[in-house]
Amino acid sequence: MTRHAVWLAIELLMAVFLAGGHGTGEGDLMAWESPSGRLTHWQPYSQGLPTYAMVVTVAVQPTDPGPIYAGTYEPPGLWRSDDGGQSWQVDDRGLGGSPVFTLHWDAVRRQWWAGARDGLYTRSVGAGSPRPYSPWQATGLRERAVYAIAEAGKSQLYAATEDGLFRSSDAASWQRMPMAADQAGTAILTLAVSADSRTLLAGTAGQGLWIGRDRGAAWSPAGEGPHVPDTSQVPGTSAALAQAYVSAALFDPKAGGAAYASTSERAYRSVDSGVTWQAITSLEGGVHAFAVGTDSVLYAGLAGQVARSSDGSRTWELHGAGLRPGDKVLGLAVSPDNPALVYAAAWDGLYVSNDGGESWARRSDGLGYPDVNVLAWDSSGDLLAGTRAGLFRRAPDAAAWEAVSDIQGRPVLTLAGPGDGHNVYAGCSGGLFRSTNGGQTWSEVASELSDDGIAGLAVDPANPDHLHAWVAFGRIHESQDGGQSWIARWAGLGNVRPVSAIHRTDDGQLFAGAEDGLFHWEPARQTWQLLLLPPVAPTVFVVETDARDRGAIYAGATDGFWRSPNGGKTWSRWGTGLAGMTVTALAISPADERIAFAGTRHKGLYLTDDGGATWRPVWDGRLATASVRDILFSDDGTAVYVASDQGIWQGDSG
Repeated sequence: MTRHAVWLAIELLMAVFLAGGHGTGEGDLMAWESPSGRLTHWQPYSQGLPTYAMVVTVAVQPTDPGPIYAGTYEPPGLWRSDDGGQSWQVDDRGLGGSPVFTLHWDAVRRQWWAGARDGLYTRSVGAGSPRPYSPWQATGLRERAVYAIAEAGKSQLYAATEDGLFRSSDAASWQRMPMAADQAGTAILTLAVSADSRTLLAGTAGQGLWIGRDRGAAWSPAGEGPHVPDTSQVPGTSAALAQAYVSAALFDPKAGGAAYASTSERAYRSVDSGVTWQAITSLEGGVHAFAVGTDSVLYAGLAGQVARSSDGSRTWELHGAGLRPGDKVLGLAVSPDNPALVYAAAWDGLYVSNDGGESWARRSDGLGYPDVNVLAWDSSGDLLAGTRAGLFRRAPDAAAWEAVSDIQGRPVLTLAGPGDGHNVYAGCSGGLFRSTNGGQTWSEVASELSDDGIAGLAVDPANPDHLHAWVAFGRIHESQDGGQSWIARWAGLGNVRPVSAIHRTDDGQLFAGAEDGLFHWEPARQTWQLLLLPPVAPTVFVVETDARDRGAIYAGATDGFWRSPNGGKTWSRWGTGLAGMTVTALAISPADERIAFAGTRHKGLYLTDDGGATWRPVWDGRLATASVRDILFSDDGTAVYVASDQGIWQGDSG
């Protein structure tokens, strides 16, 4: 069976199970009942795999700086550490299915606000130790992403959302704030409020920076308005902030009218509350986050660096020691009782600095989950797992996974072999690796595709040197020499159609899933032919066939499962229960063709035990929101392993 990997996007969870032994106990099990009446118990199978989380916001409570909060985009959720980042636990009870983009502590009401993908949430925090943590509660601001929250004085709250700016005076009801007519539905990405609460900065997604005067009663684009001098002859001022993607904004509470904003290209500073702006020439590139400590030191999050200024932005020092090169710093927070203690939210996790940003240490163990793309058996019967952190191996009787030293530090997207027990290929985000001894040792295959991400592979069962690869940006190439040289195979797919799956049958037929349907390779014509799926052409993420039914093709798509009984000539929906869901993985039991598992994007794992007539979910709680990447049965069908963005789970019949 060809293994594939699709980098899945980003959603949220709730705290019940944690893969890999972090947080909740590994003794927690779930079960489904097979047609024979036996129960299959699910248990975490990620012990030893490193966890991963893309952290987009970090926050500490000024009145209680002990806990650290991390809002994650992938896997989506909210996490808390009570020991300085040494360990983490899920803290998103009640959030119900969204990544958390922003956090704000409301000292007046003693409550947290969390901006999530599907609305605004809040919870009160009681005093005392141990701290009582109540569930998050949804507010009236629902069904829209909330990207930033700001507070003005003791009454006004502002929420920046995907379709405009909202204000509340009672922390209960929310009203849309009138901006310009052409700003009615604009996504507001970042907010800042001046120390006197009279001026607001609102950074938009493509409509530039807007200034709200008199507490938002009057709005104008940055660089325009009745009090703005003519700066048209000054390069790099207001014009660059118009029609721009504004990623960060900040008012310095101790520096009068000092304000900061950044586009995706450059950061800017204003000394007159946003009336005029000048580029910060000492900062190269866009700033993703600003922060200021109680000692008035300014921080700016860049790509792989954090900039620091102790003189009000006149000069900046760049520091990146300990940060991953090129890893964007998306959020910053400074401890309220120790200004030298700084936290950074980044694509690769959460980082902590104890020396004012000069050096950084990653504090992400247990934050998130092992991010697993693909599973395969090696020749000795060990299980291989391709993860974001590299390749890992686990023997059936082993207590934990062990890293395969030949492939570490590179995300492994796909594993495939011809079934000869010797040759196995690993497609990575930056090249191709091959093993000729069943996965025991690996060597890199250099070619013109070495710098491209190989997300899918199909190997000729009769010739291990004959490969088809789905590479970065969806292109398909063919190799006859084990990946050393490649020929583009793009005829029939057009110039802009990205491929999302590839599959080869035992008898040599080749299929490719794409954004508008399923394609079949016609060797005689050397072209791809579209096999349109009714009623529309959905994106196909998984293609599978079953040797026991030669004519059947199964296509998992953005609108459930589809099946063709005749090689793609006609199609019908495969059973009920998956309509409207994005199906990303399929495995049919080798022991009982009535049993199959289907993986979905953000909706967990589904089972059929009647040959596909009906499908039902088999995971609940947190796992009901997992994105499944791959499913693998044991040869005898008594065990099944599932790779997901929440780690690996094993099901055993009992």
